[in-house]
Amino acid sequence: CFAIFENGQIYRILWKSGVWSTWQSIGRDRQYQFITQPTFLTSKPLNESSLDQICYLLAIDTNSNLQLSTNSNCAQLDSFT
Repeated sequence: CFAIFENGQIYRILWKSGVWSTWQSIGRDRQYQFITQPTFLTSKPLNESSLDQICYLLAIDTNSNLQLSTNSNCAQLDSFT
């Protein structure tokens, strides 16, 4: 999973079953607009493959709120809080 920041939106592309997905906007269900580039953290080193790997994505929205997306096993489901 790779995330990029452009025009206040965070996009990602996923590798699944040997194929790259199309670029998708993160947080599009809530129409988030971000003012900072995201910070991407993982619970284990990126080169360590593990079923219990957790991904965290942090960014500040236009209301100056810190938004956190936590995904178990780095799944493609967004859960911003």
